[in-house]
Amino acid sequence: MKKLLILLSLFLASSAALASDLPYDEKADAKAELQQTLAAARQSHQPVLLIMGANWCEDCRALDAALKSGKSAELLARGFKQGHSMLN
Repeated sequence: MKKLLILLSLFLASSAALASDLPYDEKADAKAELQQTLAAARQSHQPVLLIMGANWCEDCRALDAALKSGKSAELLARGFKQGHSMLN
């Protein structure tokens, strides 16, 4: 019984840690943010890169991490209009 409680505690702790690192804001109003980003992109004449993903998708989380670091992050910041929740 004690081992089960320890395992359960470890599982809950790791789940909480993962939840804090999730890239997508599940409470965001995606439609409203997309409209705001598109309007700003029209004014600045910048292309928009729309990235759709889900926190439960391991590939989506890996793509998010790759786009936020190194040369990918530099290229995106320089060349595209980014919405707040699109790359977060």
